[in-house]
Amino acid sequence: MAYIYIVAVHVAFGFVFIGGLTATAVTLAFLETPRSSARVEALRRLRLWDRFVTGPSLVAIWALGIYLATVSGQFKAPWLSAKLVFVIALSALHGAIVGNLRRSIADPARPVPGWLAYAPAFIAVSAAAIAILAVAKP
Repeated sequence: MAYIYIVAVHVAFGFVFIGGLTATAVTLAFLETPRSSARVEALRRLRLWDRFVTGPSLVAIWALGIYLATVSGQFKAPWLSAKLVFVIALSALHGAIVGNLRRSIADPARPVPGWLAYAPAFIAVSAAAIAILAVAKP
């Protein structure tokens, strides 16, 4: 498969991941406590989406990104190191958000941590930084 097509698939998975992560973060940021049974059921569906779409997209992004960096010889490039800081931060944020989603389903009376209100903005800034670094390669 040509390099440019692998880049395109990598970017497409990136869009899917950022969309799913943002949807989950926004949902949790505005979640009321205690939660109704209908809201808990909606959270369960969101968790399934994460398990079968958002999470696998993250795995694909990492696999394709490592492959692309290897075949292009870009592992030592400063722009890639900067990009990896944001990618690692978003990966860690995904784990924290999914953990809070799981706990919100398990305990409808549990309040959502206040820091989650800032997660959507952090996701947007990080995604923009990743795009700028990947395209401009400063």
